[in-house]
Amino acid sequence: VPVIASNWNSCHDVLTDGYNSIIYDFDDVSGFENSVKRILELGFNDYMNYRKNALQSANEYLPSQCILTIKKLFED
Repeated sequence: VPVIASNWNSCHDVLTDGYNSIIYDFDDVSGFENSVKRILELGFNDYMNYRKNALQSANEYLPSQCILTIKKLFED
């Protein structure tokens, strides 16, 4: 499922608005409502692209990937 998140702290480290998520301003109820509407109004292909991108981004933070990243830091 595509991610809906508030624009808070470090969300942009993991999320990209319009790519793997829809980001709204923190504490903006109407922004949240509009984000939900955007997801519900997506066509099938757009929805599947958000979904694919969200899963791909999440996979970058799997423990096995994080260990590989840390390992590369020490190898360089």
